[in-house]
Amino acid sequence: MLKQVQHTLCEKGLEVEVRELYQLNFQPVLAGEDTIHVEEGNFVRDQEIFPPDVLVEQEKILQIGLPIYVFPIWWNGMPAIMKGYFDRVFQHGFAYSFESEEPKKESCGEEGVVFDTDWSASSK
Repeated sequence: MLKQVQHTLCEKGLEVEVRELYQLNFQPVLAGEDTIHVEEGNFVRDQEIFPPDVLVEQEKILQIGLPIYVFPIWWNGMPAIMKGYFDRVFQHGFAYSFESEEPKKESCGEEGVVFDTDWSASSK
């Protein structure tokens, strides 16, 4: 499926960069210090800066025109590494915020496409 998507986009003259999470050795575990929690009514993270591997992926997302995610369905859901990718990369302070409009301003209007092995495409 990935090769077909890549081939079709290249045929249309679009630039394609494949980011294979296993080859990148992407660590899917969202560590406690990277999660948000509430202190005195405010949402906080123990780490003020996202981990380096997450920053790389966040920058890629901001640079590309249309991210496309291709993955198989495992037990009615995405593989654990993909779920971990979404959990770690699309975190509070980057993809959304309960306290600020900044994440929305930076990615306003952004869309992505998901292809999975239930043979449908969805976008948002």
